[in-house]
Amino acid sequence: MKALSPEVKTYLLDAYAKAPEWVLPNDRGSHKTAQPIEISSAAVIGGGTMGRGIAISLCLAGYETILVEHDEKALKFCRDELEITYAREIELKRFNARDVEKLRSSLRLTTDLGTLSQVDLVIEAVFEEMNIKKELLTKLDRICKKTCILGSNTSSLDIDKVRFVGIHFFNPAHVIKVVEIVFGSHTSPEAVATAFAACSAMEKGAVLVGNCPAFVFNRLLAVYLNQAHKLTYQYGMTPQDIDRIVLNYGFLMGPLTMHDMNGLDVSEKLKRENGFPLNPIEEELLRKKRYGRKTGAGFYKYDKETHKKENDAEVEEIIRNFSSKVEKLSIQLSSDRDVIEFLLFPMVNEGFLCIEEGMISEEMLIDIMFTFGFGWPLRHGGPMRYGRLVGIHRVADTISHWHNLEPSERSYKLSSTLNNLRLVPPEVFFVFLCTMAAGWKRFTGESKYPELAANSTGSAFTYGSKRDRNFRMSWLQGRRNEQAETQIIDWLNYVTAEHVSHDANEALEQLHDGKILCKLLLRVNPRALLRPVNQKPALFSATDNISNFLESLEQLNFEKDELFSPNVLLEKRDLSPVISTLQILKQRVTG
Repeated sequence: MKALSPEVKTYLLDAYAKAPEWVLPNDRGSHKTAQPIEISSAAVIGGGTMGRGIAISLCLAGYETILVEHDEKALKFCRDELEITYAREIELKRFNARDVEKLRSSLRLTTDLGTLSQVDLVIEAVFEEMNIKKELLTKLDRICKKTCILGSNTSSLDIDKVRFVGIHFFNPAHVIKVVEIVFGSHTSPEAVATAFAACSAMEKGAVLVGNCPAFVFNRLLAVYLNQAHKLTYQYGMTPQDIDRIVLNYGFLMGPLTMHDMNGLDVSEKLKRENGFPLNPIEEELLRKKRYGRKTGAGFYKYDKETHKKENDAEVEEIIRNFSSKVEKLSIQLSSDRDVIEFLLFPMVNEGFLCIEEGMISEEMLIDIMFTFGFGWPLRHGGPMRYGRLVGIHRVADTISHWHNLEPSERSYKLSSTLNNLRLVPPEVFFVFLCTMAAGWKRFTGESKYPELAANSTGSAFTYGSKRDRNFRMSWLQGRRNEQAETQIIDWLNYVTAEHVSHDANEALEQLHDGKILCKLLLRVNPRALLRPVNQKPALFSATDNISNFLESLEQLNFEKDELFSPNVLLEKRDLSPVISTLQILKQRVTG
């Protein structure tokens, strides 16, 4: 976590601390009441990429580990691939010689399911086919001891139908430090507790999610990939152009490179399970058996020897042929930023839908999965925090607008939670304004409303800590009253020379466009308003150039040409006070 800003690091550490505090619905059990079964031995069934990675993780965690394959040929292939993995991990300095020695001596490979009769934990990682998993479960019921916990690494199959506890690892399983624990209607609290304990031993952060198609991570991933596929079909964008924009934004991998790595056949299944039909370009690639890197061709083509990715003129021609027949779309994408928002805003919306449905309990739990399991830009800390940074009201308004233009698109059906969050609660906003009033008093010496300034100190908004959030909420209790609201709006009108409504909700509507707030920021001394405690602003620094700063204003819905000019900002020389104020505005008001 060295590359993370202090603010994002604190946020993600809070999320990791929160994740083990799991609770099953309907009072079925929780981390406080359920005791994990003691594990000394474990087994993995299936020696493919995921199975090998899981077995490595279990073995290095200190468990006696057995890896089972279905025949000797598959077992030999598995053993050879393990040696390749060991060599690569030593080269990358993720393993040392002692790790490899332990794996070679302690990881037992076999084709005999009968050897699992006394193991404490079994994780199946066989082919994603329901009948295969059900047949395996029947065999394990006969072989394993009654106290054995049966886990499934399925990424999308119905946990209730296979009667396992879901333990969904991310690829590569021995590297990625986050796991989804999936509970179904038959999952016991002891099984969940044991899965969490095993993940802790493997030094992986576990997140409890509910049993829905694709679970939570892949559900958001399906939305992301569907938007990327729409860019090719509906907008005629090439894979390399889409991936370039995403990489430039800070992601570790572009969506269509990821698509090829996962396989078109896998992505097709994921999309169908989540209600997304394939577009004609995807159908054409499937027809041509261009499944991705494993077949040597997908959205890109791959060298047979080196597997190096290359642009493919054939795919570009397919995209041109099909996209030219699509009617002109109402959603306009005129910049790289528009493309990023087209990809990411629906993910934020889907995350809120997952929370609404009880599939996951906290926004921050979604964020740790995507930060450490997906390669999300570290400066954001995950999709949900990204939505907060951009502005919840902006995400909600955009999704709502897209839904009006394309009512049949599932991803554009606005989450009710997101819709409710689009307006800032009046209590929070008036606390913000009271703080501004205190800053005004200290900066100007003018005390138009001394009773407000006396009760509202700028120090109330200490930067970004848990203590701050608790203090703010306790401060709100009993503080809001009509007289105070009238006074603070009078003060706002006085300072900005605007006509702000005295109705709290109408005032919030007026202030959402940013114009009045921008005027307020220019009049009130930002240093008196906010004093970050040894923290550099997360998005922009005082050394950033003017164009970057103006772009930050656009991200907050400020109309830069109307409100600021480069000359004015250059005269200030020091941008950090204004940037800090925008930080607090974004976090405390729009999110």
